[in-house]
Amino acid sequence: NNDLSNLLASEELKAPVRVRGKVVQNGITRRINVEEARITGAEFMFTAALGLGFDLSVNHTWLDTENKTTGAQLTDRPENSSNVRIGWEGGDGWSAQLRGNFVGKQYLLVGYGAAAALTPLPRYALYNFSVGKQLGRNITLRAGVDNLADTNLLDKSELFTFAERSRYVFMSFESRFN
Repeated sequence: NNDLSNLLASEELKAPVRVRGKVVQNGITRRINVEEARITGAEFMFTAALGLGFDLSVNHTWLDTENKTTGAQLTDRPENSSNVRIGWEGGDGWSAQLRGNFVGKQYLLVGYGAAAALTPLPRYALYNFSVGKQLGRNITLRAGVDNLADTNLLDKSELFTFAERSRYVFMSFESRFN
């Protein structure tokens, strides 16, 4: 149980403007001060070797939040969020991973001052895949696709105050210094 003073939260003053599914004008969000807040939560993490070079890792966070002045839930803090990763390490330096990021229901304060209303935002998930090849002791070539399902948060709710990058393909060189 964490009691906090002077915590920043978001208040959406104006939703983004969309034309034919594209944002043509950003919304307006401001930060407000929450004088007294409470955040209670728990986090769970699990990792396992599955055999044949596969591994699994899962983490989950649960939060219960409260603006102690109003009794309402805090904004921008999902009740539940999880990350799942299935990885593979093969021979000759090959590797691959599939990741899923899941964000549960969260709230946004919509409106201004006394007219503001606590509004739920929908859950969403993002999926990413990559494959890598170790080229030397400290260099790896990696290619992949992030946001496989091409999730656009504004399609789920026009109240989202941020965007996830649409599906994209990437290639990178990773270097480690020992």
